[in-house]
Amino acid sequence: MQQLKTELQNYTDAQLAAQLLEHHDEYTPEALLLLEEEARKRNLDLDKQRELLEQNSAEPTILQMDKEDFKPFDHLFTRIDLELAAVILRDNQIPFFADNFRSTATIPLESEAAPQFSIHVHKSGIEKAHELLDEHFEKIEGSYRLKKMSIKEQLKLFSFHELQLSEYDAMEEVEVSLSNQEKETIRSFGTKVLEESDQIEKKQDRVLFYYDTIETVIERLTKGDSTAFSKTELLTILEILQVTCDEPEFPDFMDEAISSLLGFFRPEEQ
Repeated sequence: MQQLKTELQNYTDAQLAAQLLEHHDEYTPEALLLLEEEARKRNLDLDKQRELLEQNSAEPTILQMDKEDFKPFDHLFTRIDLELAAVILRDNQIPFFADNFRSTATIPLESEAAPQFSIHVHKSGIEKAHELLDEHFEKIEGSYRLKKMSIKEQLKLFSFHELQLSEYDAMEEVEVSLSNQEKETIRSFGTKVLEESDQIEKKQDRVLFYYDTIETVIERLTKGDSTAFSKTELLTILEILQVTCDEPEFPDFMDEAISSLLGFFRPEEQ
């Protein structure tokens, strides 16, 4: 779902509205909720968008296509990745259809939790489809997988709302190595968040989960001798960096620190 969130941020209002209004039934309930949430954040007027879609739609053209003209691609998709691929292909007017890839009884290749799907692309768009999919996906072990996100993209997708942390875990202290340059960057942007919290919450349509801890974090970083921080304090630092990482003056050298901080809250397999 995190991957779909990233892709949705790149949609125009018209593209987002088209997915909700014209391809509603093609999405899983979970994916549909993400589309609806993105539309809400943009205050998207779906009634107005529906009118625009109707005005721009031409008389439907009926194309006669033989199933034999659709060629299967070798690599498979998960359900979420298929939804992203479908948007890409539809936006580029490439005819295709998808099949649930069934394993044999003797060699199970899927589980109910992670079904695999194959796509069949019309021969007229095969070359273009490969070009587009290769731009967004990697081919790994027989599957298409969305290309790895940058550290900043991972930070922007980190969800404080969905994080489940017990009171004991929140107070647990861990050793963190931060350079003086990294500490100064966090202090500087932490002060900015404190001063502009109202504008940030309104502009980014969010609530600052760890606002009450920002001043404490700044004080600890100012002392300069702290190497152990509670997980609540680490989350406060991550929130400071998340809300300011698109600022023009945000430095690239923070990538390593961000990656290290995110590592404390990722599942073990990541």
